[in-house]
Amino acid sequence: MSGGIDLHLHLDGSITAEDAVYLAGSSGVDLPTRDVSVLRGLMTAPQRCADLKEYLKSFEIPLLVLQTPENVAYAIRSLVKRLKVSGMRYAEIRFAPGLLTAGGASQREIAEAACGAFGAAKGEFGFSGGLIFCAMRAGALSDEENRETALTAAEFLGKGVVGIDLAGDEAKDTPSDHAEVFAIAREAGVPITIHAGEAGGADKIRDALALGARRIGHGVRCVEDEALVAELAESGIALETCYTSNLNTGACTERTFPLRYLMRAGVKVTLNTDNMTVSDTDLDTEYARLGITEEERRILLDNAEKAAFAAVTD
Repeated sequence: MSGGIDLHLHLDGSITAEDAVYLAGSSGVDLPTRDVSVLRGLMTAPQRCADLKEYLKSFEIPLLVLQTPENVAYAIRSLVKRLKVSGMRYAEIRFAPGLLTAGGASQREIAEAACGAFGAAKGEFGFSGGLIFCAMRAGALSDEENRETALTAAEFLGKGVVGIDLAGDEAKDTPSDHAEVFAIAREAGVPITIHAGEAGGADKIRDALALGARRIGHGVRCVEDEALVAELAESGIALETCYTSNLNTGACTERTFPLRYLMRAGVKVTLNTDNMTVSDTDLDTEYARLGITEEERRILLDNAEKAAFAAVTD
């Protein structure tokens, strides 16, 4: 998409099968198969998953091959190159450094490699954007590891990092269970976005806003609370909606995905890919699947540019 902007894009969910095979070979990781077509199937979620938990299973292979700073750097450069070739001009790529330390690297070492690779790729390909570090919901990372993520995001803010997020299975807890993480982020001036209102209800969105979220990842279940929709419109909080992945996880159906309703309500909605490989999509495909008109496209991209955590350049 010429001039495309993606504010909600997971690194691990967007690694190609070809890159996974290469990275496994470079780091001695055993994969279930090295047949790219078979591997791609394992890395792609069913069109209709039983729930978010089933969707998240497709991240297992990408996480296996992202356990060294060198592999993280390679994956980021490869993704930026693909985005640029597809006509994108800006993306915020997110991942959880705390999930990438099994190879012995610290979160800081992962962050340093990621920021260096992203900065170099921006210069090489004429791209703009930044990295968002994800804290993880209960069970995926400990409180101590999540605090380390917040401190690492603060250290690298302005050096590649543009924000912090909370990701993972939304059913497991509420954003306020991670209040200390976001207190660290607010104190350091790190912009906050939080996955909320996808597998969880509108109350999770309100909880995220109370922690200082400037954007909400997904947020589609805000429609369950008309007062919340009005508050989102009034405050200018942007929603990072992701159509195909919401169909995959069952958060929405083709009929209930509320993009146009929210646009009419004045909410600053954006349209994003979420996971290019896991959901077998790209930004052009997202716009095409929804039949987005030129006027709607203009509004969505304008919303995205205004909501971006860094400067969007041509």
